[in-house]
Amino acid sequence: LISGCQNSRIPNDSSVVELIGQYAFDKISSLNYLEIPANITSIGEYAFGECYGLERVDIKEGLSYIGFGAFSNSGLGEIRLPDSVQGVDMEAFAHCQNLRKVELSSNLRGISDRMFYDCTELLSVLFNNDTSNLAFIGAGAFENCRRVNIRIPQSVTGIAPMAFMGSGITEIVIPNGVTWNNPDGNRVIADSTFKDCQILYTVEIDKNIEVIENQAFYGCKNLNDIRYNGTMEEWKEIKKGAGWDYDTGDYKVYCSDGTLDKNGNVVVNP
Repeated sequence: LISGCQNSRIPNDSSVVELIGQYAFDKISSLNYLEIPANITSIGEYAFGECYGLERVDIKEGLSYIGFGAFSNSGLGEIRLPDSVQGVDMEAFAHCQNLRKVELSSNLRGISDRMFYDCTELLSVLFNNDTSNLAFIGAGAFENCRRVNIRIPQSVTGIAPMAFMGSGITEIVIPNGVTWNNPDGNRVIADSTFKDCQILYTVEIDKNIEVIENQAFYGCKNLNDIRYNGTMEEWKEIKKGAGWDYDTGDYKVYCSDGTLDKNGNVVVNP
């Protein structure tokens, strides 16, 4: 019915349509703009998948859910999710290689697994009204986003493995309550979370972090400063996994009572 349309218009009447079903506009490469009216509450999986010509979508307040891969491999340059959006499934915007700017709903509870995977031109991720109820960032959420910079909201309590692997972040503040499926209930920086973030130079870690897992900062070649909010002794007591800082820069750990070098030796200032 809609295959091949360049200027499809979704009726703004809930008695006519409330949902966009799975694969509804899939692979319609000629579609370049679409308005999602307020009566639409849900977008199904791959609804706009591989819509390479789709540069802009105007989503009105009312949408609450975006399905698996809904806009994956599309031509979107930017996207704003209104505060009515509470759930976005995995890979919703994966491989959107023109995507540069994202504004997320302040009521979004989580950034799902691989939600922005391989969005190589993504620069900024913001939250509406600079507030957030975000609780978790899923596995590979920003993996291979080579230009992205993001401030992790203090509301976040879980960051999954590989969440920022290969991304372009330059500095990061890790919230104090972070944990991820740790069997002992410890607050952890998970496996490979920041692996191969080659221009990451500053990390701030709260003293409540108890474990830094395997390869967490592996390959962060320019890591220069770790700002740790506890003492030097507390830093040494953190359990650190295999290769957590392999192939990193010659960083120093700045603690509340002094400074340690990469090998754990006290740095004595002249």
